[in-house]
Amino acid sequence: MKSQIKIALIVIFCCLSVQQAKSLPNTSLTNDPNESGVTDDRDFKGSKVWYSNGGIHARIAFHAAPNLGQFWFYISVDGDAVADFGVYCTQASFSVKEIVNGAPSPEIYRGNPTISGNNYDLRVDVRSLGLDKGDHEIRYWFYWLAGGGSDPDRMPDSGTQQLNARIP
Repeated sequence: MKSQIKIALIVIFCCLSVQQAKSLPNTSLTNDPNESGVTDDRDFKGSKVWYSNGGIHARIAFHAAPNLGQFWFYISVDGDAVADFGVYCTQASFSVKEIVNGAPSPEIYRGNPTISGNNYDLRVDVRSLGLDKGDHEIRYWFYWLAGGGSDPDRMPDSGTQQLNARIP
């Protein structure tokens, strides 16, 4: 009898866990160390990237309030580690450019970031990335160009992060 109750409880717990996992937002988190050669206002600290309401959202945190020249948010929509799109980010705006033969094409989407404290927030409409309904494996990384007395920074330091997005 006790073993049957244990099994029933395990089944109930597993069903609840699967249901809770299904209801979680499509979110990916990244952390990046404070690097001595990169000035804090240009040094990535972490990111949260998620899909919601027709957009890929990104919150990029810096070790100090961002004093941006420019950085890139690279996106691969076909599951590999080669960028299909580059999001060129500045203090005043960001623009999405398709990457063709390793070079950015003309702008296909433009938006304005929200900068608050140490965070830089943006939203890219998935239609500009050519994404249709269904499940998508999106790989991404961030790259800060050297300059202003600072070394370059990359987040993650190598490879890519993955966001699994279900677009209804």
